[in-house]
Amino acid sequence: MDSSSQAKTILVQRYITADNSMGCSMPFSWRIKDYLDELWVYALQREGQTLGQFEEFFTKTPLGRYIADADRQMQQEFFQRYLQDYISMTMKVTSEEQLQLFCGALTCCVNELRARLEADGDEVPTLPWVHAAYEEFKNRLQNFSRMLIIEPKIAQVLLRNQYSIVGAELCRYLCPSISVP
Repeated sequence: MDSSSQAKTILVQRYITADNSMGCSMPFSWRIKDYLDELWVYALQREGQTLGQFEEFFTKTPLGRYIADADRQMQQEFFQRYLQDYISMTMKVTSEEQLQLFCGALTCCVNELRARLEADGDEVPTLPWVHAAYEEFKNRLQNFSRMLIIEPKIAQVLLRNQYSIVGAELCRYLCPSISVP
């Protein structure tokens, strides 16, 4: 056995923020985001493809196949972890409370976009839906972020109301066309 082929520890980036206060919850999410950003540009901007085709491109990649072959619970885990990391990488998040609210907000956006495009509601959303929903609702998410910066007490009010995290109030603001009880 060649001594150079022994197992080695490879250090990888774990923290998303410069001050090392927020770590990745999904391994290599920063690299997955870069990869999906490149795939997004290729599929939608260069080739003029639809979101469905962007998702199809992803499911043909090794990572996409790996996630598709996982059980439903693991697919949901991948989606939630990636969504959380995506928020941390794309928006200025200063607290766990904000992260929780932004995750709920982006989840509302994913649900709205899926409903609008008549995606199968029984399937767990794939990672490309995170990118697509963020791009579609970027202005609303940024306005929500500004609102939390201007009036930080709103975060506590929303977090105390269990129905607002991914519930009616937040969805009505971010995605007014979605029907919520």
